[in-house]
Amino acid sequence: IDLSPKAIAIARQRGIKAEFIDANFYDYDFPPASFDVIVCVETLFYVVDQIHFVAKLASLIRSRGFLTLTTINKFVYKRRRDIGPPPPGQVRKWLSMRQTRRLLTPYFEILMMATMEPRGD
Repeated sequence: IDLSPKAIAIARQRGIKAEFIDANFYDYDFPPASFDVIVCVETLFYVVDQIHFVAKLASLIRSRGFLTLTTINKFVYKRRRDIGPPPPGQVRKWLSMRQTRRLLTPYFEILMMATMEPRGD
């Protein structure tokens, strides 16, 4: 699911056998506990209401299901010289590992957390 119809069109062109939905995650009516696995890649830091977002993710995962989440580590990215201020209108809510853990633990058992530092600066 993605807000951007353009992103969905690109994904469909790549020939991946999956269902792609261009819609607002908050408004889309998924049945509760309808997924065994949810993969959320580099999205959380663009979300204004991160608590609501994580709660909805949790409501969609079946018992014993998994969430794989990647996001920017504030500690690492705040120290990079090659990243400027966000463009006007862009949400940039970077979290530290501690903040991410605090956000997730009411809903998930964390099996692993790691930081990978990007190459460069």
